[in-house]
Amino acid sequence: MYSISKEFGIEYRAFFQPTLYTKYRGEKDKEVFLYMEYVGLSDKMLTSYTKQVVEYIKELDFIEDATHWLDEYDGLFYDYVHMEELGNKYISEKIYKYLFEERREVE
Repeated sequence: MYSISKEFGIEYRAFFQPTLYTKYRGEKDKEVFLYMEYVGLSDKMLTSYTKQVVEYIKELDFIEDATHWLDEYDGLFYDYVHMEELGNKYISEKIYKYLFEERREVE
């Protein structure tokens, strides 16, 4: 997508979104986290992978690290990566704000 957009002179933005493994865990988040451990998902493996991705995308000017965008909220995930409706609402509002209110100058 980035290459195609660049070819046509269109600015491309991607967002590495929060997961249960990238944000502060409140009490409700901990309930989901414990269930994910119960079904066999490794906290260490997913946290390590996420940290590697965050480091990698620092070098890319078209991917925004949004993993911290929902830290102030609790109980938005129904598994380690999928959000409830309210979580999707919050993340879409943050993306809108980034794109249209706090937008960096197009390079």
